[in-house]
Amino acid sequence: QTLRLWVRGRGAGWESHQLQAVFKVGSDDKDFYAYRTSAVTTSWLPEVVIDLAKWRLLRAQIESRWLTGQPPGGSATCGGDSTAYVACDGPYLVQVGNPGINPPNLAAVQELSASIYDSSSATFSSAELWVDDIRMSDPIAEIGTAEALTAHLSASDLADVDLSYIRQDGNYKQIGQDPTYQTTTTASAGSTVRLDRFLPATLGVAAPVTFGVSRATTTPDLLQGTDLRGSDLAGLRRPVSVSTSWAISLRRTAVSKHWWLHTLVDPLSLSAQTSNGNATGLLSNSSTSNYTVGATYNLPIPSAGTVLDLTGIVGLLPGFLGHTEFGDGLRHPRLKLAPINVRWSSGLTYNQATYVSYLVPVVRSNDSLLSASQNLANIWRNSAGLTMQPFQALTLNADLASSRDLRAYPDSTPLGRLGQAQRSEFLGFDAGVERDRALTTSMAFTPAVSRWLHPRILRTSSFVLNRYLTGRDPVRANEDTTGRFLLPQTLNNTQAWEVGAGID
Repeated sequence: QTLRLWVRGRGAGWESHQLQAVFKVGSDDKDFYAYRTSAVTTSWLPEVVIDLAKWRLLRAQIESRWLTGQPPGGSATCGGDSTAYVACDGPYLVQVGNPGINPPNLAAVQELSASIYDSSSATFSSAELWVDDIRMSDPIAEIGTAEALTAHLSASDLADVDLSYIRQDGNYKQIGQDPTYQTTTTASAGSTVRLDRFLPATLGVAAPVTFGVSRATTTPDLLQGTDLRGSDLAGLRRPVSVSTSWAISLRRTAVSKHWWLHTLVDPLSLSAQTSNGNATGLLSNSSTSNYTVGATYNLPIPSAGTVLDLTGIVGLLPGFLGHTEFGDGLRHPRLKLAPINVRWSSGLTYNQATYVSYLVPVVRSNDSLLSASQNLANIWRNSAGLTMQPFQALTLNADLASSRDLRAYPDSTPLGRLGQAQRSEFLGFDAGVERDRALTTSMAFTPAVSRWLHPRILRTSSFVLNRYLTGRDPVRANEDTTGRFLLPQTLNNTQAWEVGAGID
């Protein structure tokens, strides 16, 4: 916390205090901490004791002036370079010529220097300054602490509650490490409640509700990479982030006795979730808000199928095929023409994010004039598919997915007007514009030839359509001036065959 040294002058001017000793610590000849004191020729006394806290306080004043947009100044009162930021307090002086490039930093000293200050108009033929025994003293002995507290409550099968609190101050460190000088605190709480426990058991449903909230703060004891105390900078932003979320789902757990309930209700599950967050950093502020609502239908269809008699056909096969597991399975195959699985899902997703970037880590009066960048996504996604297994060795899949953009585009651009014109409705509601579509099919033929040979034939095909509602210009059909305008789009098709076998 203190810097100590001995100084002694030699020659005329020292005893009359016309000459004074200046000791400097800094980065270069324009960015430094300085201390001015008297020096005599008859003794090294008194010892020079420099309080480093005063240097840092003056440095913080200069940093605040620079961050708030004030021009360089202070040299008229304190001396120093007139083009630099200067602050002084008695014998203490700080000068910063390059505040954003190479300011003085006690955590990364680049040079030590001594100089002679002449306060008179006299002329001296010679003058000497001796500096001896530069050393540090009064080490900081603050003890770092870290605390962690967690709690879990299990209320039978009704609810679970989790609490957590973690704090680590800036002086805390492990052996062999340096302190972070950033005090961090994180607190969170989460709970899951089984709402179905409040409903009649005869309904046979599961309805868990999950809730969570968290808050994390960071207090900069020292700004990262500097010797500036966070408490010395007025208006410094303290990083803090807060988030909340909750989710609920509803699904059947019992099997209905009526066929229509078993077909329409049992495979259906509903879910909804939402989250909100806000995060403030030294140079930014962001907020997010989103929710998702969805429904999923997944119906497995058991079917015994129809047993076929292909004994005559198997008898025509060569012996190395007919007298194997493949031939045995082919004599009486089971034909299933109905799908074994039908699936469908639909969901709405809404995401909104706002981000503001600042030039400096302190609050300025013109921060309210900064424009925030916004990002909005409002998507309706639908998908459907089925799986068929006509024979035990043959599996067929088909899936179709589509996404529709529900955002309202401005009519100030040709692409925005075209997107608005191509919107459609569903059951009287706005269904937006289709943004992408994907169709995927697959076939897998995996006959059981023998216990040691497992051949396979795989076939996949996919089609993807992407339409662009931002960033590109509309195109005309037929590439001429008479064609109608279309949204820019890309089409992609992929087909693949795989033939192989496994030998065990």
